[in-house]
Amino acid sequence: MGSFPWLTVIGAIPLVGALVTAAIPAPAEGAPAGKSARDLFAKRLALVFSLATLVVSVVMALRFKPSGPRFQFTENHSWVPQFGVH
Repeated sequence: MGSFPWLTVIGAIPLVGALVTAAIPAPAEGAPAGKSARDLFAKRLALVFSLATLVVSVVMALRFKPSGPRFQFTENHSWVPQFGVH
């Protein structure tokens, strides 16, 4: 079904988004309470990563072939080859 790791990418996008959002610096001392620019930026950043995940998921779903093999978009990664874990 191709070599693009669809499932890994769909799982990695929200993870990267969470890490980037968590890395936003805290507001400076003396900043007004309530809705800050940081909060708005964090919300927009989260929306961007959510929409990116949605787009990749929709593209993957459109590539699904009902008449194709039973299991599509599978990935196989060798973790501990000595024990046959993959």
